[in-house]
Amino acid sequence: MQMNETQKDMGKAIRIGKGCSIEPGRSGWEIVFRSSGKKKRHKLGTDDQTIATGKGYELYGRWQRDLYNPWKHYAEAATVEDAIKHYMRTRGKEIKYAKENANYIRTICQDARVRFIQDLSPTYLRRAIHDASLKEVTQYSKYTKLHAILEWMTGAGYFEKNPMSEVKKPGKPQRRPKYYTEAQLSQFFEAAPLLLDVNKKYSKRLKYPAWYVDALHLIALTGVRKSEAVRLCWGDIRFPSHAGDIGAVHVAATKNKKDRAVTMQKEAYTLLQRLEADTRISASPFEPVLKNHTGYEPISGDYLSRKFNDVRKLAMLPAIGLHGLRHSFAVRLLSRGVHMEAIRQELGHDDITTTQVYAQLGTTERMRLVYGG
Repeated sequence: MQMNETQKDMGKAIRIGKGCSIEPGRSGWEIVFRSSGKKKRHKLGTDDQTIATGKGYELYGRWQRDLYNPWKHYAEAATVEDAIKHYMRTRGKEIKYAKENANYIRTICQDARVRFIQDLSPTYLRRAIHDASLKEVTQYSKYTKLHAILEWMTGAGYFEKNPMSEVKKPGKPQRRPKYYTEAQLSQFFEAAPLLLDVNKKYSKRLKYPAWYVDALHLIALTGVRKSEAVRLCWGDIRFPSHAGDIGAVHVAATKNKKDRAVTMQKEAYTLLQRLEADTRISASPFEPVLKNHTGYEPISGDYLSRKFNDVRKLAMLPAIGLHGLRHSFAVRLLSRGVHMEAIRQELGHDDITTTQVYAQLGTTERMRLVYGG
């Protein structure tokens, strides 16, 4: 059988330990175990020799400690804590909610008095997720997190198949969007500059102390996500070229991996013109539109979120999070009679059902939006 180019590049077998080696296979590196005339191969799922070697040594070490059976391809006699420690050591720094995921598994196993991870059955998981006392959003979140950690554990050899595959997935809850009305937005942006007076001693030393006011205002007027606002460059801004023309803010692919153009409304046009005149320092199309207090460095999304909360508290408004300004932009369009499909395009949603969450607003809320009550 002829080897393809990838296999040629991968080279020859590498000995991991007694009775164990990694070898190039048809679709990447494979680990091979040999013992008492028996031979077993398992795919490592990578063409990278360094990664394959690391996985090989890890599986070999588990085999030597009787925590892994290559003939059955699952870990043997591994306690729940063994599996959790392995998960945290491997994925703890990469996954934001790794600790929370691990605690879900630990709690379920403790309640069911499960000591060995292989004894964690779909019945125990089903009971924990479809608990009538839990809200829909909690059930959905719990299912998602448990599926993620158990999928990893299945890949690591603790299960032959993910036990979550036999647990019914809860329906995705439709959360009502948190937003500010136009009156509340006015209140918010009236309070924003007052934060400079509160921090007068600090703001006097800054070149561009009102940076966060402009950044928050632009998000509220365009509906861009925080991550999109941080990366916005002057090359993404297309001002109207003649009377009657409509400008656009081009947003590079982010969450749904598609570019989009946000219509430049009158207020956004005025703000962007001022920002170009006051803060632009070069002709480069890659210069960031939004800069921090230095006047030339790009803004930090996390720091902007903290500033949003400071202003919100000063204005004594309900908590909606910085993402709530994006919701406020969508609700504002809805209150002005903009069609749902047009709102979907402005927000860059893949599916119209995502946008239709705004249609959940009741009659009273719609009246309040239209008439400002």
